Amino acid sequence: MISPNALCYGDKPDILRRYIKGRGSAAGLGESRCCEIQQRGGHKRNEKNCQFFHVDRLEEFAGSHTQLMSVSALGEKHRWISDRGWTLIEQWFPRGLSRWGDFWLLHDHDHRDPERSIELTLEIVRRSLHPDRVSRFQGLFGFDSLERAEDFASSHDCRDKPIWEITAASWFMGDMKWLKACSLPVEEAAFAWGYWSGVPFDAEPDWEFVLSLPVDIVRRVR
Repeated sequence: MISPNALCYGDKPDILRRYIKGRGSAAGLGESRCCEIQQRGGHKRNEKNCQFFHVDRLEEFAGSHTQLMSVSALGEKHRWISDRGWTLIEQWFPRGLSRWGDFWLLHDHDHRDPERSIELTLEIVRRSLHPDRVSRFQGLFGFDSLERAEDFASSHDCRDKPIWEITAASWFMGDMKWLKACSLPVEEAAFAWGYWSGVPFDAEPDWEFVLSLPVDIVRRVR
């Protein structure tokens, strides 16, 4: 079977080995700067929560923690979703959805929006190949430093959005460079495979953390 690494590295196995040496099945899940952790499959879990920084693009943080929206609460919010749609949500996400999942699964979007296709492809590939890893539709995105969060905000036209310090105990780390729209669906699925495999896209990965909810909100830092 072809490894997802071959999708981008081609004749550069030395670069790939440099990143995955000694990491085994947890390739791409390097040590967080905030604490020592134990690797378990595609996730990292720790007895104590670790520090991350979240760019609140939807500006909906409140209280001391944030958690999944229950299926019943989502049902009250989206009464127009068909019975077939709710059956799928209940089977795939019985614990509920994050704000990101609510936004991409239960709101109208232009069918030509590439991010719509990317997110759905990512979820289907995750469920097929890495079901142990936290779904993007049930997680919160973060970075392991304030500088990285500020860089993301600057490059994604959200410089004016709040940045929060948060803590989480379980997460997946993936390279955002895999999140690309492709004209061929099979190539988009292959890129999603690379993302969930936890390997870097190239020699300069752009890591993000998908944090399992709930997480604790420490303070607003910007």
